[in-house]
Amino acid sequence: MLATHLLVTVAAFALLIPTPDTVKEDETGVRFSTELQPPGGPDGERDQHLLATGCREKFWINVYAYGLYLDQVGAFGELSKMIAGKSNVKLSMKDVERINVAAIPRTLRLVMVREIDAEDLREAFEDYLGRRLKNRGNAEAQKKSFAHLKTFRDYFADDVSDGTEIVFVWRPGTKPGESGTLTTSISGRIVGNLPSADVAWALFDCYVGKDPISEDAVETMAKQLPGALRSGAVAAKREEDEQAAKKAGGNG
Repeated sequence: MLATHLLVTVAAFALLIPTPDTVKEDETGVRFSTELQPPGGPDGERDQHLLATGCREKFWINVYAYGLYLDQVGAFGELSKMIAGKSNVKLSMKDVERINVAAIPRTLRLVMVREIDAEDLREAFEDYLGRRLKNRGNAEAQKKSFAHLKTFRDYFADDVSDGTEIVFVWRPGTKPGESGTLTTSISGRIVGNLPSADVAWALFDCYVGKDPISEDAVETMAKQLPGALRSGAVAAKREEDEQAAKKAGGNG
């Protein structure tokens, strides 16, 4: 009797716990939470918010669904001029590229909808990222970036099955001169932390830059970005007020 009562109590309590809203990716039916706590981060790290979803297709076959998330406060800090003094902002697909800067924390979440051979996955990343890195920086910078790319491709040592989740999180450096870190998680396990802003840029450029994985997704990002920046402005002001209140309380 006690066990049954306990289960009922726990179940009732669970109903009181708010859960994030979700958005369904149209082509695959995969659902993405509108808020995400990026894996592998420090305590107190901000949640990130879904900007858009998309689908990677190859020969008209769905390979994976993806969601791109932004730290809205960080994005507002870098891109506030895009909405400054404007009530109605219309952005182009090219404007979306501006979220791919080292100072904005962001996350890319992939959910596989078919099995993929490990070698095929490694070759795909090497091809898509390598093409972008060839045109970035001088010879010395490229040599370093391609060494990092080799480390990155080696994270994918095993075949991935339908439903496998791969998450990439870009976190900017917190001190002058720090390159920042690209964290990779596969099925909930951190497999690597790569100190390469260039590899991170190349990865996200596949989704927000020229010749993106899905143009439809980038069009959605262009529509959603002004609202995300406005939300970032509100959150930034709230954080500022909270810090001021703590400081005032400490001085009292």
